[in-house]
Amino acid sequence: MGRNGSSAAKQRIMSAALERFNQDGIRPVSADAIIEQANVAKMTFYKYFPTKDDLAAAYVHKRSDIWIAWLRSRVSELGRTPTQRLLALFDALAEWYVSSDYRGCPFHRSAAEFNRLDNPIHQEVIRNKHQLRIFLIELIKAAGASKRRQLANQLIILMSGATTMRDVEGSLRFAQDARRVAALLLRTK
Repeated sequence: MGRNGSSAAKQRIMSAALERFNQDGIRPVSADAIIEQANVAKMTFYKYFPTKDDLAAAYVHKRSDIWIAWLRSRVSELGRTPTQRLLALFDALAEWYVSSDYRGCPFHRSAAEFNRLDNPIHQEVIRNKHQLRIFLIELIKAAGASKRRQLANQLIILMSGATTMRDVEGSLRFAQDARRVAALLLRTK
């Protein structure tokens, strides 16, 4: 098997991880389950991911990249003006909550499963929030608001709170409520 076969095997492993970890969480899914679903040999799995935690960190990284790209795209499509794009963050969240692959926030779930800040999996969750903050600061700058980092942090709190409450109570109203609070914040900045 040449380079393409090796690359294809690694992709199958990541695809299996994206599906299984998103569906069931990281801890409950064994490396053997991923190996079976990816249809690879154990040796192939461990060649690319020496431990299941290495795969889990790669999963959070990849899931983050996919999600941030999706969020950027949706916000751009949903909002015409810079301020509308900031508020569209919450419309995008509401869409995400009803998507067929939403099983709760994979980043919050991963942070809860691996709650030590120095854990590589948790570090990938922190990276996700950092990437989100960069995107929010771009949107805030375009909207002409001041105290960009502070406002970005406030918006992250609103987004995370809405997501947590959606996961707890199952209602989309939390994204709508967070959107209204964000509109109030933007008027004061």
